[in-house]
Amino acid sequence: MVEEFPAMFPATFKEARQHPRVEHNGRCWLESGKVTLYAPLGNVSEGGAFLRTGVPLAPGDRARLRFQLDERVGAPLEVEAVVVWKRELDEACGGSLPGMGLRFVALGELETRTVRGFVAHRLKPS
Repeated sequence: MVEEFPAMFPATFKEARQHPRVEHNGRCWLESGKVTLYAPLGNVSEGGAFLRTGVPLAPGDRARLRFQLDERVGAPLEVEAVVVWKRELDEACGGSLPGMGLRFVALGELETRTVRGFVAHRLKPS
């Protein structure tokens, strides 16, 4: 992303992602304290996800996510996550959408294999 939009990132910016991500337009339940959201995912990786919403939580907030990678197969995944960054509605520009970046924490072995397999399948050339 840095190379796609160099003017948006300072020269000292370092990409923090460790895992490949893929677009995913499934919907996700997010619960955090007294807040419950049902919003579309933008993308997902083994390390986290982007949730599109006009009311993102604050960085550092913890949340519980429940979503399905493939509605035809398997039960929904339930994972703990922490908000790493947010983009407010008034900050969205140049095709970017409002929402928040979430990092998965305490991802179980089954969830890790499921997400890794989903991403690998989506990245395969057709």
